[in-house]
Amino acid sequence: MATWNQKKADCEALIAKKQRMVKFYGDTSDSETWNFEIEGVQFSWTGTGGATAYWNAWRAANPSLDGTGTDAEILWYEHWDNFVNENVQRDGTDLTWAQFVIDQNAEITALTNGLLAECQAQIDAGNGDVDPEA
Repeated sequence: MATWNQKKADCEALIAKKQRMVKFYGDTSDSETWNFEIEGVQFSWTGTGGATAYWNAWRAANPSLDGTGTDAEILWYEHWDNFVNENVQRDGTDLTWAQFVIDQNAEITALTNGLLAECQAQIDAGNGDVDPEA
């Protein structure tokens, strides 16, 4: 099993991933590079505006895609269409992208105040290399 040090590192990695998702779907004003690959086809874009700007740039570069073509073309088009039409679900419940961002922020707060704080307390107590499951 994992030690408190490893649990902390894993928790920090999960928080960082969720923060990146918040930046993307929350249409960050920070300049970021977004690079995704589907079926071996990459699209990279740098700028502000997160997902909205990314997908606008993708569509401008791929105006003729219509959901037909190669597997990659179909998947890219479906991802774009799902973003534009807010086809997002969580645990079978339809959400807006704004609600998705709210949920991610709530999970970040819960992880920070819960598991991460517990791990840090154990490390501070000298238990960093102890396996809590042992």
